[in-house]
Formats: sequence, structure tokens, C-alpha cells
Amino acid sequence: MSGNSTTPDPGALPEFIASILRNGLQALAGTLVTKGILTSDQTTGFIGAGVFVFALGWSLFQKWQARKRLSAAILAPAGKATP
Repeated sequence: MSGNSTTPDPGALPEFIASILRNGLQALAGTLVTKGILTSDQTTGFIGAGVFVFALGWSLFQKWQARKRLSAAILAPAGKATP
């Protein structure tokens, strides 16, 4: 055992989820093109819009979580740790 501890990259989870989302959107776009609902030119916009909505949602979720932690810290008695 080398003794070096590695800490997980905090940005790895959103990147992983975004990658899965992108692949899912590509598969969905392919299906929609096959069915004639989208044209092949529209797929890039479809995938971009899906990734944008995910990124916006993730950002809002992170800000909401940070605001909850801040509120809990402000309302906690002095010297009391918050979860």
C-alpha cells in the first residue's frame, strides 16, 4: 500500500452524468430521425438543448443545496456543527 490517499474529483459526477445524458439523447435523436420527427440537421440542436437543460438544473440544484447548508449554519446555535 503506497499510503497516498486519493480524493474523488468533485466535478467527476456531473461530467459522468452529462456523458450518459448525451449518449441517451443521441440515441433518442437517432430514433426520432428514423421516425421522421426530426431531421438529421436538427439533432445537434436537440442534444445541445438537452445538455443545456441538464446543466441548468444541476446548477440550480447545487445552489439550492448550498443555500440550505448556509441557512442551517446561520440558524444553528453557536459552536454547534451542522450536517
